[in-house]
Amino acid sequence: MNKILLNDEEKEALLNTGKYEFSKDGNYSLEFENFQKDIFLIVSKNTHVTLNLLGKNTDLSIHIHIKENAELTFHHLLIEGNFHLIVDLDGIGATFTFNYSVLSSQSSLHQIIVKHHMPKTYSYLKNHGFSRNHANVLLDISSYIEKNSDQCISKQDNQIIENDTSMSQIQPNLYIDNYDTEASHSAYLGEFKESDLFYLMSRGLSEEDSKFLLLKSFLIGHFELNDSNQERYYHEIIKYFNKEV
Repeated sequence: MNKILLNDEEKEALLNTGKYEFSKDGNYSLEFENFQKDIFLIVSKNTHVTLNLLGKNTDLSIHIHIKENAELTFHHLLIEGNFHLIVDLDGIGATFTFNYSVLSSQSSLHQIIVKHHMPKTYSYLKNHGFSRNHANVLLDISSYIEKNSDQCISKQDNQIIENDTSMSQIQPNLYIDNYDTEASHSAYLGEFKESDLFYLMSRGLSEEDSKFLLLKSFLIGHFELNDSNQERYYHEIIKYFNKEV
């Protein structure tokens, strides 16, 4: 099932060629299941786009070019699969905000690369993973700021929640060749905080329900979704776990 909330012509262009250019402001939702493809996207100059992607058992490679004063906010929930993303910030004032969450019970690779080619470009990456069983989830996150790219901002927030049988890894990388920048990264690998669990359980929730509430917040609490998409994503999370965390 491939559900793309674009018009028919846009659907055909994206599925058949793997290419699409956003030339006007908009909020777009896509859904892929059992799907593998290389996709190339362009966000045109002065265009502001929100892209919501729900993937299930997918292996996608997405390459995005963001032009001058364009802005892309990308929310991606992946339930099993691998993901590869390259983002080129090609124009002054280009902005990329990425909220990514992955659920995985199998070993998987999630590689995010953002390249600041021009001055005053901005990237904000928040990557969350939940691994279970013996899954080895690898978050490989790299941000590049080139020598001529003054006054850029690059921020990473990377977290994986796992149990004691998982073997996940986070590799946060910053490659900075310019001093007039603001760049940071963080990485957390472990279980939910006991204090958070205790607080919810003290309000009458069971340990299982408390963990699931924390999990839902962890996975898409940082997404800026409308009510319809939020309900859809919550529904898929519940289906996947069947309330067993």
